[in-house]
Amino acid sequence: MIKSKVSYSAVDSIIYDMQKEQIRLYGKAEVKYEDINLQSGYILINWTKNLIFAKALEDSTGKLTNFPVFVEGDTKYESKEMAYNYETKEGNIKELFTQEGEGYIHGKKVYKSDEDHLFVKNGKYTTCANKDPHFHFNISKLKVVPDQIVAAGLSNLVVEDVPTPLMLPFGIFPLKKGRKSGILIPEYGESPGFGFFLKNGGYYFGISEHFDLAIRGDIYSRGSWRLNAASNYVKRYKYRGNFSVNYATNKIGYAGDSDFSLNKDFLIRWNHKQDPKARPGSIFNANVNFGTKSYHFNNSTNANDFLQSNMQSSISYSKQLLNKRANLSINLRHAQNNGSNNVNFSLPDLAFNVSRVQPFKKIGLGNSKSWYKKLGFNYTLNIKNDINIADTILYKKLMERDLLSNTIDPNTLVLNPNYYDDAIEWGRYMQNGIKQSIPFNTSFNKFHINFSPYTRYTQRIYFNEYEESWDAANDVLMVDTMSGLYMIHEYSAGINVNTRLYGHLPINAKRLKALWHVVTPRASIQFKPDFSNENWGYYGYYEKADNIGGVDSIKYSKFKGIYGNASQGRQSKLNFSLDNFLEAKIMAKKDSVFEEKKIKIFENISLASAYNWAADSLHIDPLNLNVRTSLFKNKLNFNLRGVYDPYCIDSNNVRKNEFYTENSAGLLRFSSLNFSFNANFASPRNKKKTSDLGSEAENQMVHYYPELFVDFDVPWRFGFRYNLNMNNQYIQRSNGVKVDSTLITQNLGFNFDVNITPKWKIAATSGYDFTNKEIAYTTFDIYRDLHCWELKIQWVPLGTRKSYSFALSVKAPILQDLKLQKRRNWFDY
Repeated sequence: MIKSKVSYSAVDSIIYDMQKEQIRLYGKAEVKYEDINLQSGYILINWTKNLIFAKALEDSTGKLTNFPVFVEGDTKYESKEMAYNYETKEGNIKELFTQEGEGYIHGKKVYKSDEDHLFVKNGKYTTCANKDPHFHFNISKLKVVPDQIVAAGLSNLVVEDVPTPLMLPFGIFPLKKGRKSGILIPEYGESPGFGFFLKNGGYYFGISEHFDLAIRGDIYSRGSWRLNAASNYVKRYKYRGNFSVNYATNKIGYAGDSDFSLNKDFLIRWNHKQDPKARPGSIFNANVNFGTKSYHFNNSTNANDFLQSNMQSSISYSKQLLNKRANLSINLRHAQNNGSNNVNFSLPDLAFNVSRVQPFKKIGLGNSKSWYKKLGFNYTLNIKNDINIADTILYKKLMERDLLSNTIDPNTLVLNPNYYDDAIEWGRYMQNGIKQSIPFNTSFNKFHINFSPYTRYTQRIYFNEYEESWDAANDVLMVDTMSGLYMIHEYSAGINVNTRLYGHLPINAKRLKALWHVVTPRASIQFKPDFSNENWGYYGYYEKADNIGGVDSIKYSKFKGIYGNASQGRQSKLNFSLDNFLEAKIMAKKDSVFEEKKIKIFENISLASAYNWAADSLHIDPLNLNVRTSLFKNKLNFNLRGVYDPYCIDSNNVRKNEFYTENSAGLLRFSSLNFSFNANFASPRNKKKTSDLGSEAENQMVHYYPELFVDFDVPWRFGFRYNLNMNNQYIQRSNGVKVDSTLITQNLGFNFDVNITPKWKIAATSGYDFTNKEIAYTTFDIYRDLHCWELKIQWVPLGTRKSYSFALSVKAPILQDLKLQKRRNWFDY
């Protein structure tokens, strides 16, 4: 019984057979019934049997065209021939082709039940979208439950129509949309350094569309093991992020051997990004990267991780207040230097800023350019608490409670609260304080010169004051700490002056038409009293006997907080600088027509120094030279910074009050120079491609994490960088004599990637350290897009991280364990 209207159409002809109650549709025929849509070259509608029959038609060459395409709801089937009962919703299909989830199903004979289940005989299952797939599982019997599972019987893997020895007694492929929980199959193999292993095995929890969790582990036969818990979370238009915790125990060699080592490492990562539109006026972001300094060295095979010399973290919250006139930001920061082994925490770092206030702006007298209408101030409040501590103290617990034994297990990273209570005075590692600043300033212009007078008041608040004295009997410095609320006041005043001078030089050459030169002289005068004077009470003095029987009076700072102390020495200082910008006007050819074009020759050439006539010595600051320019739309960048000093230095590389001209023919002593040059070239990006093949979640993944995917849209890239450092200073030779010498360090680096073909890409990065005369960290990468498969080769040929990996794998995540892999890590050499 027909419950809804049946509509039909055809391009060539429609034949009605009233006796048999049939309709025949020829040429691009189409039938619509409820949520069913059928298109085919030929369609027969049998009203008495409630049957629709469709098949492809032959063209003039005998080739079949216009194959039946059956759509019911979100399900789409393509076939050579099909029969469908629109009342019972059952049907028979020949030569079926349909997509289910991430896979595609081919079937010779298919029965469709009224529950939309498919029963396939002699079928194929693959993730290759081609009608003739590059690989598939040959399956004798197959059942498909849409949006749930594909259940397969005896299966055989076939690659390029060649059967392989791989046979599976059965197979279950999930089709449930969204995240799916399941076992993560481990990799297996052997490592010369760690023994036999199972890697990356575990379980995936597809908790919801907003949150997931994957727990993975590695285990080695020689005792090493690793554990990782990683989660991704997202709420559309609100936030997204990921979190991971890693712990690893690496044993190399055998216990008792001289080369035995045991390393325990951990790493915590958290990345959180808030959508700016989620809460206008406030934003919360986090980027945490915290762990032991040796984690990357012992466990990572990623070049970017291995080359990290620092680990940094930040958790920040900011909010606009007072109708957007003020801003509050609260930050928690962490910085870890893997070279010096120091760890720094800012817990917290708070800043409150009030934007500029001009109280006289709306007064009726005078015009808007009057200096008093431009008079204004702003306010800044900073509160900070820093902890600086060595990682050996932070991570490692004491094996014996007796601190005098100094016995520390170098392999134990478990925190012991009792150890901290007994052994660490946190005040030794902590710096904190409050800082407030209120600058007043205005500006006016006279004779094309800009004048900006200002005054600034700064207040620092600390909770400890230090009194120092010298214990001559024991020859030791005594420090007495007094707690309280201490305020340090500091103020300064001055004026900034600047103008611009323009030069134009016409040149009637064939291409070069003119040169433009802009000179910006700047000067400022700053006045500040000597806050180290005893009357202020910010600095103290103690007496200490010298080596020749006299007594030295040593000045010290009573406040050692995070924002420092008030400045020492009276300042009446003149700062001056000269900036230069040089540009050329040329005739450039475009589309066979010459037109004027401006090109930058030098973006900036600047000279800067200062003179403090209130100082008792060393009145002149070093002269700083800065040169910066870029060419070819910032593809080439040059930077040069030189420092030249009018004073000499002693054997300890400290400036002394002796002009360089007194013992040399030169006017200025060369102090240091840094020159860097980098070039980045790339071919134009291919026309932007769009695709509706990926899900929304997959497209978002590509958008937010493009570095995880191979980009074929840029045919080639090339980057080059060179850096030169020169420092003139006294160095001590092996015989103990100090001599004046120029230390030079320089290094060269490059990277490139190129598409050999539309499916082949190779990439490399390397360089050379001229100082140490060694090749820098070098990598080679090869990628081959094999349609439904991908080939990845990574090779580090030199150095301590020498390694290689080869992986041929199916792209689709559902068959991620179908791969051929071979690797050798750096610790296996």
